[in-house]
Amino acid sequence: MTNRKGQNSILFVATLGVYLGLVLVGAPHVLAQAATTRQFDVKDEIEKKDDLDKNPNGCDLARSEYEIKDVETEYLWFNDRSISEYRYLLEQVLDAYPLNVGEVDVTWTSIGDRKASRRVSAAITLPVADQASRGLDDDIVFVGNGLPGKAFFFSFFRNRLEDRFRFESRSVPYDSALVRSLYSSAFDHNRCSCSLEREQLILKHTEVNVEGTNLVITTRLPRGSLESRFAKDAK
Repeated sequence: MTNRKGQNSILFVATLGVYLGLVLVGAPHVLAQAATTRQFDVKDEIEKKDDLDKNPNGCDLARSEYEIKDVETEYLWFNDRSISEYRYLLEQVLDAYPLNVGEVDVTWTSIGDRKASRRVSAAITLPVADQASRGLDDDIVFVGNGLPGKAFFFSFFRNRLEDRFRFESRSVPYDSALVRSLYSSAFDHNRCSCSLEREQLILKHTEVNVEGTNLVITTRLPRGSLESRFAKDAK
């Protein structure tokens, strides 16, 4: 009985030794494979992080440009640059009415199909601002001419809480859902391509909608977000 137990023990130890030997022979391959897999995982993570750092919105700019150009060839009345021109207009308005200027309530309304005029709804406390704002007329007409409506309206309102902008391209003779879709795409494309922080701030707070036959672009900038960001980009 004792001999049989001893033989069983020797057999068990021998079997265990063979098994461990096989495991150890295969271990470098297994470990190498695991390390290689992990290496690629880390590489992918780094590439994804770099992608997000360069493009925090996670958008594909090359693809966006291709899609926009493709749509512009199909709908000749659509112009994606109207959104960037609108953003530039808002920057010009904020330059004409500096942040230290108090309450502002100004509107521009087109007259007929050709001539545009500016109507001031309320005077402001800084005389030079009204003189500086006269150069905005051409910029506003430029944006209005690039949008598909037959007339336009633009307003700028400021109080202690926010700067609010509204641009209406009126009597648009195209399908409302299509108009909203195309200009929303233009908005997304410009958000992808803008680089300065104040450009991103404006587009972040901008919405594109269709109300009846009017294409309406609105921007609401909280006053607290303006001072530091616009000052940083102005340097």
